[in-house]
Amino acid sequence: MKPPPLPQETLDRVVRFAGTHGRMIMIFSGFFAILAAMGHQGPPAIAGALAIGMGACELHGASELRHGRAGGIRWMVGGELGLLLVVVGYAGWMATHFDPVVFQQQLPEWYMQRMEHDLRNAGLSENEFPTFWRFVNRVAYSVVAFVTVIYQGGLAFYYHRRTATAKLVLGE
Repeated sequence: MKPPPLPQETLDRVVRFAGTHGRMIMIFSGFFAILAAMGHQGPPAIAGALAIGMGACELHGASELRHGRAGGIRWMVGGELGLLLVVVGYAGWMATHFDPVVFQQQLPEWYMQRMEHDLRNAGLSENEFPTFWRFVNRVAYSVVAFVTVIYQGGLAFYYHRRTATAKLVLGE
């Protein structure tokens, strides 16, 4: 059996992971925030900007730990919980402010024709398409919210559980 990692190794892993994770959040959120802003979509652009800030919190926490301050854990936990709130709020907004007509207009014509054909074969009339699209939208954003609660919540819990290790290693 392999012995458990030393506290310093554990802290080094946390710092590396938080640094990488924070950067990835900032990069992906920034990309999508720019796309949303270019498309004049306010709520998604705002959510993207807020998510960039939460990634920056996590990155700042990793930097604090790297510089010997155990309080960096609070920044990392706060960044994850903040990101959880941003994504769940965004998913709730998108689930309740969905316009199936606009959605259908945004799909390529060839794809929409194929979908209409498939939906008719499934027994839906053209009048039922908007209800179907609303249902699919709500299910999709519910899944996003659920996965976010599990992942971001789990990561916040993981960081929180490393507080004692950080204090031990950093002598606080």
